[in-house]
Amino acid sequence: MNKQFPEAEERLEELREAGLLGPYDRPGALEKRLISAGEAPETVFRQEPLWLLRGLRLAAELEFDLDMDSLEAMRDNAGLLAELTAAELRKEFEGLISAPAAGRGLRMAAAAAVMPFIAGEAWPPKKKQDNGDIEGLAEGIHLCRPEPLLRMGLFLLCFPREEGAAIISRLNYQGEEKRKLRAAVLLLSTFHFTETKYDIKRFILNYGIEVYEYLTALAVQQRKVYDLPEFRTRSRHYVMEEIKQYKEAVFLEDLAVTEEDLRISGVADGEAAVEIRKMLLDIVHKYPRRNTREQLLKEAAELKNPLKAKTRNIRWIK
Repeated sequence: MNKQFPEAEERLEELREAGLLGPYDRPGALEKRLISAGEAPETVFRQEPLWLLRGLRLAAELEFDLDMDSLEAMRDNAGLLAELTAAELRKEFEGLISAPAAGRGLRMAAAAAVMPFIAGEAWPPKKKQDNGDIEGLAEGIHLCRPEPLLRMGLFLLCFPREEGAAIISRLNYQGEEKRKLRAAVLLLSTFHFTETKYDIKRFILNYGIEVYEYLTALAVQQRKVYDLPEFRTRSRHYVMEEIKQYKEAVFLEDLAVTEEDLRISGVADGEAAVEIRKMLLDIVHKYPRRNTREQLLKEAAELKNPLKAKTRNIRWIK
């Protein structure tokens, strides 16, 4: 065990066992704290373009420097990255931004001219965005939890919405990951101003609890990275805890009445019952104590009146 760099040696061995070092597995790398593709890096990169991006990732993971010959060869041969699949680009870049020295990794990636192959024509970002900027991210990303989806979300927020969404497509994100990252790009600004119980419940109903929890975590990490005030995240946390504590209705299945109840009571059936339950849920989101079978059947009967339906959340003062 190297007494001077025990953690780096342990990580280096893990990467070696995983087969991730390849041409960068060179004698003296640990002592020099240096990533090098050897005396002929151009040949290495031309034989396998993946090693070009992998070198940047390894430097960020091990908190090593990148030797100048390798960096210059990366810059000269960055065009080779066009041969990689979106999945390969995504995996290496996620590894880079999830690394301990992710900020240094981002700066090296920019210097090596590889970022256009990650972000396309969106690189470099034209100006600071309301939710992030690339220089601030590089400076503070180490404060973010090292989870790829959180750090990728913060990276995407450094671009305008349309460009952030285009990067998600470029890297071919799919399924739940795509849904969460698109939410980061398109919904975070709205989410920041979602503070009341009613607004939180409507947000969860519309976008799902998984997206809400992801944006909650993302907002917390964003606050840490950019040293932002925490009053909104703290306030939202307390409100959500109260919703959970009192088991307040959020989804249709939480309502105290079913479509069958409405049919049996003679209020409505079929599509009309479906619509009335949606309106009842809207009422219960605002007035959670009304979520009893007796109260909701009474409300449902009144909702058959179009005026009552439109003004269902207004309390009239006598």
